[in-house]
Amino acid sequence: MDSLQNLNELICYMEKNKTDFLKNDLFLKTMLYKYLLENNYIENGFATDIFEDFTYSNILSKWDTNASYGVIETKAALTDHEMKLCSDYILEGPSLKGADSIVFGQAYEEFSDTGDKKKNGRFYTPNAIIELMTGFCKDEHWFGKKVLDPSCGSGFFLSKAYDKIFDAGIKKGISQEDMHSRILSDMLYGIDLDEKGVFLSSIILSLKSKRYIRPKNLCVADFLVENNQWKDFDIVIGNPPYIGHKQMDRDYFKCLRKLYYDVYYDKADMSYCFFRKGWDVLADDGCLIFITSRYFLEAHSGKGIRSFIRKNFKIREIIDYNGYRIIPGAKVDPLITVLDKNINSEDNIKVHKYNGIKDTKLIYDRSKDAQSEEYFDVFAVVQKNLDDNGWILIGERQSEIIQKIFKKTHISLSSIWESRQGIITGCDKAFIIDDHECQLFDKGIVKPWIKNSNITAYKIKRNNKFLLYTDSVEEMSKYPELEKKLNPYMDKLKNRRECKKGIRPWHHLQWGRRHENFIKDKVVYPYKAHSNKFALDTNSSYFSADVYSFRLRDSYEYYTLKAITALLNSALYEFYFKTMAKKLGENLYEYYPNTVGRLKLPIYDEKFFARLQICHDSIASAKTIDGEIGAEEELNILVFDYFNIDKAQAKLIERSINHGKLRL
Repeated sequence: MDSLQNLNELICYMEKNKTDFLKNDLFLKTMLYKYLLENNYIENGFATDIFEDFTYSNILSKWDTNASYGVIETKAALTDHEMKLCSDYILEGPSLKGADSIVFGQAYEEFSDTGDKKKNGRFYTPNAIIELMTGFCKDEHWFGKKVLDPSCGSGFFLSKAYDKIFDAGIKKGISQEDMHSRILSDMLYGIDLDEKGVFLSSIILSLKSKRYIRPKNLCVADFLVENNQWKDFDIVIGNPPYIGHKQMDRDYFKCLRKLYYDVYYDKADMSYCFFRKGWDVLADDGCLIFITSRYFLEAHSGKGIRSFIRKNFKIREIIDYNGYRIIPGAKVDPLITVLDKNINSEDNIKVHKYNGIKDTKLIYDRSKDAQSEEYFDVFAVVQKNLDDNGWILIGERQSEIIQKIFKKTHISLSSIWESRQGIITGCDKAFIIDDHECQLFDKGIVKPWIKNSNITAYKIKRNNKFLLYTDSVEEMSKYPELEKKLNPYMDKLKNRRECKKGIRPWHHLQWGRRHENFIKDKVVYPYKAHSNKFALDTNSSYFSADVYSFRLRDSYEYYTLKAITALLNSALYEFYFKTMAKKLGENLYEYYPNTVGRLKLPIYDEKFFARLQICHDSIASAKTIDGEIGAEEELNILVFDYFNIDKAQAKLIERSINHGKLRL
């Protein structure tokens, strides 16, 4: 029976019988005892005296006197109520006869507290993904492999690796008993901070045979910090924990930053360290196979790990799920990376990029179809051409379009702009007011206010919100209405970090930026968006930190803000940006200035830029949807013609950028 079917039957049993004990450690013990009974690991049958000392060690001793938990346990006698619940489940619950032992790990993960899983970045990997990842080493090549899972959790990857090695050994004529012993003694290694997970990994592997052998090389430790002398692995495989810099303990962050200074800094993810340490422990011709967040492909903080991987591995294959989340519960956009150590990197990388055409549920059900062009765009990328500033993984047809852009551009946007981030108030309720309140305050401190959601391509939707820009206020006594407004929030405002340190008065904004950043004409755009949304602000608007802006340096003002706004909102430049942007989920992109600023602009052409400006005015002033669409089409034709984009390429661009919009 499939282990997931076993798990579903357990869940149904729990719900039907309202046995809340299934969610705690008592259930795992009961499940273990039931499994041993039903699969004839215990010869004497069910005996209620087991409940007089219902510990893991006592349960395992019924199988083999040498078997134990490995952790000191106090004698655990059950209450009458607990004994009845356990007995009912053992005698009447869904059968575990013939079940894959991996069901213990699945049950543990299923019933673990969600908050703990998020805190520790621990989410179990679906079996279809494990099948896919272990499939990068052909079945016949698994024999004799030394395999490490550096974040083994409940043993999912180790269980699959066991099966692969075992089957390969049997085909070579080695006995089952000998293979079981050799695998658990010399071939499988696992490490994790989760003590219960490591114990279950041990149980899952031991149960692969009726003869009890405790796995020799599983330990509770921190792979990134501990120096246990493990090295020369043929395969390092796994699903490292998803923990970003915000969730990281500060002392631990400093420790990792010191150990992995070349790849781990700023807003890096912990997985970067696993790549680095994974390389250290691999044999010279070893293979590393990880499923991690895809963010390192484009993230500014990923430059170090991109450079390290490019220089030290042959990147064999990349499976990019392109923002579609295939691991239940994990709000992380996954990527599978297959890396070979110290192998010539001149060869192409095989990239599989999920095209999103099918329903997203299929990505989970059909994960093994990464070779299928029905679900994935499959193409090659030259490793030596990867840019450490950000990996652009696109096919030949898309690359031809980008090359056409590069042929007619010469200067990056960041070299001609002055970029600014918006304001952090520290308490919006205190500083943001409605239009009917404006008359109560001095006009000098009331400023028009916009947020991320107010910005569309070309236009800013007025929201009748205003900011009390209090950074210019020195003496509150001169502003009685302002004092009345802010006093209810005084305690919260004084508790802001900068106020506690005495850097600024309690009534000022947390980060008010410079007044001059807002009063001139500028282009504004949201930090996160589904599509390019650049708009010209001529209203001296102030804006929140989820908005960025830029003005042109005086020496480059001949480009004009209107012309650049039109160019950035064009279909071609949206396509261009999304080839290198950091993707957040299925249809969201991060418009961080480091990425936006990498966009290159055409060599100045007075006629072309004058026409861009006309297109901007036509779109911005359009009174109807049809009028706006018509003006946008004229803009796209203008830009396509300038960059020599042919009809087939134009269709590819429009299909690419409209696909995400149609899914919203």
